[in-house]
Amino acid sequence: MAIVSQSFRCGPTLQFDDSDLFESKATELGHINPSLEFWLKDNAASFDNAIVVGAGFGLSTKQLLDAGATVTSLEPAQSRYDLLETNCSNGTNYRKSAGSLAGNEILYGWSDNLSQAVVGKNQGNNNQSVEVITIDSLELNPDLLIVFANGKELDVLAGASATMAANPNMKIVLWWKPDYLEDVDNAVNELQALGKTIKIIHWEPEGDAISYYEQFTGEYADDSLKAVHTATLLLE
Repeated sequence: MAIVSQSFRCGPTLQFDDSDLFESKATELGHINPSLEFWLKDNAASFDNAIVVGAGFGLSTKQLLDAGATVTSLEPAQSRYDLLETNCSNGTNYRKSAGSLAGNEILYGWSDNLSQAVVGKNQGNNNQSVEVITIDSLELNPDLLIVFANGKELDVLAGASATMAANPNMKIVLWWKPDYLEDVDNAVNELQALGKTIKIIHWEPEGDAISYYEQFTGEYADDSLKAVHTATLLLE
């Protein structure tokens, strides 16, 4: 690990591991996922109570905390959880994963790329035991749920059904990467079954502007999420 202090273009200065193969680009670019980071820069102040799943070293959590929200964050990888605690000590942080059912699982990943670790998928050279909980077990009333779980996002939402029902206006932001999914068609159907409008959050490098591409309208070619390589989705 190579822990450094990094100033991010969306605002916060945080400790993070710049040896992580996916996140190391932040040292040059000042961002990791600009769609999410600049969306939160514009919108974090509108939320009171947020849950962040797959919080990593705490960038999204920190943006929300700095905007005045109460934030509960889950991060299963020990070293990343330690950074989350360092960066976001004023939040409620758990070294846990979220899923459709509570239990104990193995988090599989690579020592030099723990940001891409995933529960239950045998890969990599760094395996850790982790407790899995459901979002519903937290018994919270969030107005924002962020889920970055490397292909397990729908499992997380399956364990949040009561929370979604009790908070119908809650916005959901999640990572969408079809290559990580076992059945893309089924995943698309599950997303649509939630009954929310689904939009891709699009970051424009010019001026760091955020725009939206609503899906399943026919307005855009291939607006069914199946042709997307990676995207940050907003469900509202």
